[in-house]
Amino acid sequence: MNVTELDQRLRSGKTDHIYLFHGPEGYLRQGAIERIVAALAVDGQAPVKPTRLDAGQVNAAAAMDAARSLNLFAERQALVVGDISAWEKGSDEALGSYLSTPNAATTLLLWAEKLDQRGRLYRAISANVPIIDCKQLYANQLPDWVRMECKRQGREIAREAARLLVDAVGTELGSIAQEIAKLCCYTEGRLLVTVADVEAIVLATSQRSIFALCDAVGHGDRLEALRTLEALLTHGEPPVRVMAMLARHWRLLSRAQEWLANGRPGELAAVLKVAPYFAKGYAEQAARCSPEGLRRGFDVLSGTDRALKRSRVPGRTILTRTIMQLIG
Repeated sequence: MNVTELDQRLRSGKTDHIYLFHGPEGYLRQGAIERIVAALAVDGQAPVKPTRLDAGQVNAAAAMDAARSLNLFAERQALVVGDISAWEKGSDEALGSYLSTPNAATTLLLWAEKLDQRGRLYRAISANVPIIDCKQLYANQLPDWVRMECKRQGREIAREAARLLVDAVGTELGSIAQEIAKLCCYTEGRLLVTVADVEAIVLATSQRSIFALCDAVGHGDRLEALRTLEALLTHGEPPVRVMAMLARHWRLLSRAQEWLANGRPGELAAVLKVAPYFAKGYAEQAARCSPEGLRRGFDVLSGTDRALKRSRVPGRTILTRTIMQLIG
């Protein structure tokens, strides 16, 4: 079960006595746990405050005893226990005994970053308990996750705006969620979050510097591009994020060049889903690039992406070489 399916069950009023959250993505796990705990509150009663146990410090038998105990001050209680990978040896009996006769007043929320799915512990749990998948999302899944989070907060976000948000912030879900919260405040009274909103709110100083780098590359200003790159990396900007923004910029230049070839420049801002001010810059840069140069640039960026992920060469060296190849 993924978190979307879990949310659907919670909205329909269905909760289980026991859950296992499996995977390394802590933000997904924590958000899901908070929503389950919120769903336990009985009308007219105070929210349930979960008890948390460290599976590295408490064995399975002691944790199950805690789950069986009664809370004298509330009808329902929540017990969060993790990382239960510490229990993989010799704990399946104690856990299995509880799973067969759980305490109806306790919601037991177990979590583990990684369990051996062939092991006795995982098999004992999976036979009786819904497992919530909390694996890390792939980069191409993040824009859809952004749209889902915006919808949860009563907003819609344009597809290109979601992609720009991910490009600008990176892949850490907690950081993306913080920026979504800012965007929702900024767009109070409106339903749709646009590219212009992301550019206005999300693109902090470092991101604006990345855009300055992209513009310098697009204009063929080698000295300014290398100077801006050096400043970004010196101030701790991750090379992978710089690479992602360069790739986005190249995609926009390619789309701008194709559109301009059809002789309809006045509609470019709408096509690229950017403000007219930015569209003018993309048009100027696209005009100075040849179609062959853009195609060659995509090959360069593809090689850069592989090198940053697999090579032992420093990111600064890889990106410097990339800029030199893009500008020519």
